[in-house]
Amino acid sequence: MAEALDRKAADQATSWGAFQVMGFNWSRDRYKDVDDLINAVQTEWGQLDAFARYMEADPALLAALRSGNWPVVETLYNGGGYGGVYAARLAAAAALHADGAMPPPRALRLGDKGNDVVVLQRRCASSPMATSGRQPTPRCAGYRPSVTWWSTVSSAA
Repeated sequence: MAEALDRKAADQATSWGAFQVMGFNWSRDRYKDVDDLINAVQTEWGQLDAFARYMEADPALLAALRSGNWPVVETLYNGGGYGGVYAARLAAAAALHADGAMPPPRALRLGDKGNDVVVLQRRCASSPMATSGRQPTPRCAGYRPSVTWWSTVSSAA
């Protein structure tokens, strides 16, 4: 119904992707328009990238995420009002993945080169991505975007 009245306003008032990035954040998250954001979140990789862009656009939020200050993350990411419940869930998830057995590779972006790309290529048994700059496929064995993003924010502190 809202879309019939004003599609652009409806798209900007909608949260998109697994990380529920609001459409009105398209500019701050370095998309050319709201349609660009919507197109980007049609894949798992695009949803993760939208989340990374959202976090990187807010230095206070990114610092809180990196340092594990979950009450601040709760407030800055979700607007607060959860009474610490969301913060407790984040803390539990962080503890679950904080065994430190083997640090996963850093998050990769389109066009990246170097050892982390080579490691991903070996896992994928793919043609050279380091020189082509192609986006890695999420179907690669051992490649999980959420783990790579988590390693970036937890190791950069």
